[in-house]
Amino acid sequence: MLNPRKICLALICLSTCFGAGIDALAQEMRLSVPEYLPYTGTVDGKPGGTAIETVREILRKAGMTMTVQVVPNYGRCVQQIKEGTIDGFFLGSRNIERDSIAELSDAITTNNWVWVTRRASSWRAANDDFKQKAHVGVMLNTNPHFWLKSHDYKITGTATTSTSLLAMLDLQRLDALLMPELVFQNAVQATSRSLDNYMTESEIKQPFGIYVSRKFIQVHPGVMARINLAIQQSRKDSKTKP
Repeated sequence: MLNPRKICLALICLSTCFGAGIDALAQEMRLSVPEYLPYTGTVDGKPGGTAIETVREILRKAGMTMTVQVVPNYGRCVQQIKEGTIDGFFLGSRNIERDSIAELSDAITTNNWVWVTRRASSWRAANDDFKQKAHVGVMLNTNPHFWLKSHDYKITGTATTSTSLLAMLDLQRLDALLMPELVFQNAVQATSRSLDNYMTESEIKQPFGIYVSRKFIQVHPGVMARINLAIQQSRKDSKTKP
């Protein structure tokens, strides 16, 4: 006859071992996000935006959890990775500086960069003299900022918020802005402006994903494969939703 006490001890042992295995797999990631609404930013005093729950669910599928802190801009995210105080940031598109310290995941979404001009203005990105003469504004330390500098545009103004940048355009301190389309639309809506007052021209579309510190990847081999698999699964799940 089986000893009930031994059975109980065996079950406790199995439960403990199984739980330890799950805990070892379910790493917590310390992530930063910039003020970049509607994707990420501060909403009602806490981290919010459309990307927060999307990334949280992706990491859940990958067997991980996350803590999130909001920082002023992407430059701070990069600095925190260099200091080792975070394990990654989102959402980001690729550039050389970021690639040197972190690895970009598969695309979660696509970021459409647009030129924004006042409708009443004659400035248009397609104009022959635009690159040489237009006074351009961009959000500080974003990838559009990096791109403009690398392509020798005349950057006249930078701002840490999209609404401040839009105000500079309205006051005619700038001729044009380069920013993500959804960030522009969110700034217009947040300040009760009208989209009819502006013209937009698409410049480039960039994959938008999670940047993970190379140091974190060294400590947790295979973590990027897990994240990318979870992103692929999330895409499939979204396609099957009614």
